[in-house]
Amino acid sequence: MLRHTVRHKSSCCLALLVLVSTVALATTAEAQSVPAKGSPWDVSFVAGYLGVRPEIELLDRYADRWYDAGQAGVAVGRYFTPNLKAEVELSTSTEGRQWITRHVTLSGVSYPLPYGTERFGTLREVSASFVYQFFENEWAHPFIFVGVAGDFDRVRSYTARQTYFVGDSRIPPSQVVVTDEIREGPETTTHARVLFGGGGKFYANQRVFVRADGRFGTGQGGRHVAFRLGVGVDF
Repeated sequence: MLRHTVRHKSSCCLALLVLVSTVALATTAEAQSVPAKGSPWDVSFVAGYLGVRPEIELLDRYADRWYDAGQAGVAVGRYFTPNLKAEVELSTSTEGRQWITRHVTLSGVSYPLPYGTERFGTLREVSASFVYQFFENEWAHPFIFVGVAGDFDRVRSYTARQTYFVGDSRIPPSQVVVTDEIREGPETTTHARVLFGGGGKFYANQRVFVRADGRFGTGQGGRHVAFRLGVGVDF
């Protein structure tokens, strides 16, 4: 239960960091000149927090349903109008860890015995989105977006050898082997997901900007949420 509380607080702090950064950058916009007009392309480099909830069966009500990781990516956008652009992004994550409790019924034992497995996940993503950017030729440009993604979920797992003591409390207990050491994977599966989110661009000069965004993906195999900060340039 403590792991979930810490994870929830961590996610909230990261979301708050993006929000505070957005507000702080917006307050400095009035003191600077507007971005250059007529730049049809932009490229951004982003990094931040990624939370992933894979679609797996978990019987334990206190199980780790989400795992945390870092994410980094590069996005290239093409403007069709001053407010509408298409954007393609490639991203990858660090490896996140998830603790899972399983149960097994052994011969001679009348109740299921629990054992733990560590599940490690890495998410690589290719996405395409339509972005609507508010305002025109201003320093602060909030935006919203919707798109689709192809996610490559790479998973491996490790189960250490685990034993359990059973028997009558009046006699010395017997030790049984619940599971031997097991290593599985890595295995990569591909899933299609829908993306949506929003954020803002804040210009440091006529072409260089700071970007903050949050995004949510859902679809086959699970869902994920990300909060990122980055820098970019118009060209």
